[in-house]
Amino acid sequence: MYRVALTAAVAATLVVASASGQAWAAINLQVALWETGVAGQRECMHEFVRAFQHDNPDVIICTEWRDARDADEWVRRWTGSFRDHAPDLTVMTDLWLAEYYRETVALPGDLQEELIVRLPESILARGTHAHRLRGVPWTVATDALYYRSDLFAEAGLVVPTTAEELAECAVTLADPPKIYGFGMPGSGLGGENVLHALASALGDMAPDEAGCVAPTLPPFVEALGLLVGMQGRGGLQPEVLTWSEVELADLMAQGRLGMMVGRPWVNAALLEADRERRRKLAEAEALDEVGAARAQQLRAAKIEWAQAPLPRT
Repeated sequence: MYRVALTAAVAATLVVASASGQAWAAINLQVALWETGVAGQRECMHEFVRAFQHDNPDVIICTEWRDARDADEWVRRWTGSFRDHAPDLTVMTDLWLAEYYRETVALPGDLQEELIVRLPESILARGTHAHRLRGVPWTVATDALYYRSDLFAEAGLVVPTTAEELAECAVTLADPPKIYGFGMPGSGLGGENVLHALASALGDMAPDEAGCVAPTLPPFVEALGLLVGMQGRGGLQPEVLTWSEVELADLMAQGRLGMMVGRPWVNAALLEADRERRRKLAEAEALDEVGAARAQQLRAAKIEWAQAPLPRT
């Protein structure tokens, strides 16, 4: 049976990972999906499975949902010594697909031809490695700059439109450990997305003849220098190699992070955090004088944020 990885991110991909030589006429298919909290995700997957099984009655699909915070650990296990335990389908970022594509197998030729007709070349390129298509988009999620608009207003700042302005805003907002200016996730935890975003804001990243963007290009070097400079000036959270996007979003909800680069799930996480704050506020207000102090704290903890396009040159 083919092992397939169903991956997601800036463009997320259905990946065929590691083959055992049997034909594609599989009877049982194991699917692992990452629970990110995005509204409608489970419903969408249910429809996807239902439609597939309707057209393929000889295939039985078993789905398993995993916490997205554990994704990095499991992907590295599946593509390492635990490869035999990898699911037939999983969801990972297209950046992980680029890193681990040697552990995947290419989609069958006839399926590749059909997908090339159906989907834009620019989208399929994210799932193409070593000149073979290894995945198709699952979700396409645009990165944006999320920021605490209340902290910006208090500091008299305007939203940065260049990478250099972003660095200056981060340093101005920072008052560690009370507040950190800009959130940098660790490697494999969203850090690659942020580095790509900053590099694209600092210069042209033209691919070579093979369609690859080399990490040694000047914009990447400059982006790394920008991050090192922000860290040296206190603009980033400590231990940047270990913090995840989820932890940074929690920090932003607490009013302790000024900015972060993220996908639409960040907005969903902040909305949910503010709904929970309002729920607790209603409970405290119902207690009248007994809950007055708590209610005052919760009113002051109102979560005010906004989104802006990523800084560009």
